[in-house]
Amino acid sequence: NLHKSLTSDDAEKSYIALLRGDWKRRFGDEEVLTVDKPLKVKDIVKDAKTEFRMLASSLGDESMMYSPAACSLVLCTPKTGRTHQIRRHAYSIGFPIIGDTRYGDSKINRWWRENRDLNRLFLHCLSLDLPPLATLEKEEENTERIDCTAPLLPELANVLQREDMTDIWNVAKGKNSRLTMEVFDERGGTFGRNYNRNKV
Repeated sequence: NLHKSLTSDDAEKSYIALLRGDWKRRFGDEEVLTVDKPLKVKDIVKDAKTEFRMLASSLGDESMMYSPAACSLVLCTPKTGRTHQIRRHAYSIGFPIIGDTRYGDSKINRWWRENRDLNRLFLHCLSLDLPPLATLEKEEENTERIDCTAPLLPELANVLQREDMTDIWNVAKGKNSRLTMEVFDERGGTFGRNYNRNKV
């Protein structure tokens, strides 16, 4: 069933996250970083691995040594599924997710709230690549993998599309076209077919 597919070791989930700090200042031209760091879950230490792929980064205000506007947009692919894994691994490399009230910096979060209208954790599940249900049920039908995309919600997309974020947005969407997909639900509902029309 779908639950088995979601929790399968063969399932791949990709998340978009906006991290505090300029990736290039720390890692140079290294665009992919794999964090293999065990995490404690309910007092039990378990293996945990996350791949971070840099899409775009910004130094922010270049006149400042550590600008609060410095940020990096990354694609995160957890290879294991531990509690708060992406958030904890991002924090462990010194790049907490902006808007993270648990592992982030309250002053930086406040700056982004007041200056970039970001009022939540900037972490979003962008895509799911799931094994075929038939494989899990040991049947021969429906053997195609399930590929799902969840476009960025408006409150996150609007932050990236601001005039003062133009550089980072243009580079990022050139590397991952899924970022530009609009929220659309044929069934209707909160983000249904008339969502954009209702906003006007």
